[in-house]
Amino acid sequence: MTTTKSTLPGKRLLALGAGLLLAVPLVSAVGLAAPAPRASAAAATTEAESPDYASEILGDPWDYSNSSDQNTDASTADKISVSGGHLNLTVRGGQSFNPIWTEPGSLPTGRDGSLHPVDTSRYTKLSFEMNQPSNGQGVVYFFTCAQQLPSCAGGQTFPLVAGDHLYDLTLTSKSNVGAKIAWKGAHVVALRMVPMNRPANSSAANVSVNWIRLYDPSTPHGAYPPGNYSGFSVTPRPLAVVDSPNNTQGTDVTTAQGRPQNVFTGGAVPG
Repeated sequence: MTTTKSTLPGKRLLALGAGLLLAVPLVSAVGLAAPAPRASAAAATTEAESPDYASEILGDPWDYSNSSDQNTDASTADKISVSGGHLNLTVRGGQSFNPIWTEPGSLPTGRDGSLHPVDTSRYTKLSFEMNQPSNGQGVVYFFTCAQQLPSCAGGQTFPLVAGDHLYDLTLTSKSNVGAKIAWKGAHVVALRMVPMNRPANSSAANVSVNWIRLYDPSTPHGAYPPGNYSGFSVTPRPLAVVDSPNNTQGTDVTTAQGRPQNVFTGGAVPG
């Protein structure tokens, strides 16, 4: 599903990449203050939502409007849940969660990343809105093997800013974790996020993620999900639907058309 994000004052877009931390006004959503005045119709511009992995490949954006947006087993957090339009975590140390997960040694099904590897030449940026209490460091890892070993890992660290902020990472920037594998051209089957990279004996902290976009930066405001912002708005792209009733892969055609088809099979016919 697509949610509408409203512009609130006091929020910042943190553009991260190649050692750059750039703060510019804006962003969406978590009710820190009353909404800022809407831009005038003459000043506002409208653009289509930029392509993103979850919407295009899975048919369901990572907006945490439903439990399918995160496999809660693909996490080391003390607590993790999807509720209220957010991914909510309690973490300590370097605990993590995987927006893209895969199960080594098993036949990939549903949203498994081995079944849906990332097109790293198309989706080159990662944006997300996260609320956390630290000014420390976060980490994004990606893996080119289902075992998710350090030898098949790349990624980057990024500076955290306490509070509710939108982060925008350039994944093609220099990889500085794991085996330092470069993003572009890699066969990525898993994506892991460490919201707060701290010592193992650190106290537990609560983290809330409003949405994540692994996106193609082909529009001026590609980092942003659909919604109305100060001076511009982003309209949603059509979501893909699948032609079979597999609810892990988006909305099937018959349900989208208001006439779902349910097939029931009984036991063996006597005789």
